[in-house]
Amino acid sequence: MTRLGHLKARLSMKRVLLPALFLLALCYPLHPALGYVTAALLIAVCALCELPAALYAYVFLFWMDEVMPFAPLGGSIVRVMQLALGVRLAVTVVRCRLWVRLSDVALAAFTVAACAVGLAVHGVTGEMLSFGLNVGLFVLMRVALRARADAPWVARGMLRTYVYGAVAAVAVGFAQQRFVTLLLGEFTQSYARFMGTFEPNFTAVFLGAAILIWMALDWERPWQDLLVLGVLGGALLSTFSMTGMLCFFLASLFMFVRMRRGLRRTLVRVGRAVPVALAVFAAFSAFVSLRGVESFTRGLISEDMHDYVYYIEEEDYVYARDHGIDFMEVSRRASDTISEEERQASVDQHMDALDHSVQQSALLVRLQEAIERVTSGDWDKLTSGRYGLFRMKLSDFGALPLWQKLVGTGPDAQLTYQPNARQRNYAHNSWLDALYSFGFIGFALLVCWIVRSMRGNLFAGIRLTGSTALAVQLARVALMLGGLTLSMHINRTFLFFFFMG
Repeated sequence: MTRLGHLKARLSMKRVLLPALFLLALCYPLHPALGYVTAALLIAVCALCELPAALYAYVFLFWMDEVMPFAPLGGSIVRVMQLALGVRLAVTVVRCRLWVRLSDVALAAFTVAACAVGLAVHGVTGEMLSFGLNVGLFVLMRVALRARADAPWVARGMLRTYVYGAVAAVAVGFAQQRFVTLLLGEFTQSYARFMGTFEPNFTAVFLGAAILIWMALDWERPWQDLLVLGVLGGALLSTFSMTGMLCFFLASLFMFVRMRRGLRRTLVRVGRAVPVALAVFAAFSAFVSLRGVESFTRGLISEDMHDYVYYIEEEDYVYARDHGIDFMEVSRRASDTISEEERQASVDQHMDALDHSVQQSALLVRLQEAIERVTSGDWDKLTSGRYGLFRMKLSDFGALPLWQKLVGTGPDAQLTYQPNARQRNYAHNSWLDALYSFGFIGFALLVCWIVRSMRGNLFAGIRLTGSTALAVQLARVALMLGGLTLSMHINRTFLFFFFMG
């Protein structure tokens, strides 16, 4: 073996590559120069490592996007990896004269058509470029992976690396104290939510998918794997995301049905991981209690906070939407709609909440809040405003011209109106977002693609079997359920598990 061959073999080992990425992610905030070191490492991975190792590194970085900014490429270190990996994959496909299947052409055509519609409707956007770049990479991955005899093994490695990335996100979240305090409305109490490298509800959905993948895959080192499962479970609890945990619970029911032959093994794993999860949750709670809630990033809390919030009435929103008027023209500052006494009372309530650290009972308070919302019968309150968002998103879709109802408006997460908050917000439903973005035709094609992938246990066009097939299917179920409560239809993870089918 040549020296270059030895170097590739060493870099391809998990005990070298992934720890290096993990360490850089943790140390990234210490000095700006580390951004260039990380970029150089990612380019070296794509140039020197075996292809599976480069794919593992890319999947690992799914979680690192928000905490690894890189100004030269518009704010994301992942762009470096995407560009370098895209070149590597394109060269591999051309040099090895790999065959393209009809499904690859169909996926590429769908992407080009969606971006063309978006370009015609509202011009070039960052979301559209990201969508095209991500799916373009997945098309190249499909072609390159199918040519490998070890493709199922590589797919399994990508799934395991996805979970390693989830663990890294948990570590980065704790190391950088990326928590956010949230008011509980009438309870006038606050608690710190773990958010990893994402918003807490996003973190909960992705952690849920990672847990189910880990439950399905065969374990290589039982005690280490048990520790991974417990850490992910504890982090999931610490998000206090009712929607995320509900989606995880429903996906877990599907898991138990699918894994009924190995039910005993599954229950043993869960039972052994529970103490670890509770220990992580207790450590998080103790850490918050000792430091005090005021130590954590809480968002906009200041005397002039209402100057940065704009309210809009529903009839004004509808009028502006139907007449193509800028929504800001019919919006009013929150500070202009309330009296000085109400404004000061609101600020005092927010500030006072920081003095009430109820971390130990936060989960119970959250459950109590959920029960009260269920008994109230108020759908908007029960769904934290999502019901009103769903209704308005359908209204927005109904207001589109016929041709846009058929082909959509392009792959973007468009804001809609949230009635209970009198503000614009994301729809918090990936399926409605997909309908709005791709239209009836594109949405139908997307659903058919997902059904095809699910029924055939397909990943990159490869038919998977055993634990790997189950892991992919469970991740898809978790993300499909999570998509009912979050706008993530153009998120990299969401696209990866469905468009790689």
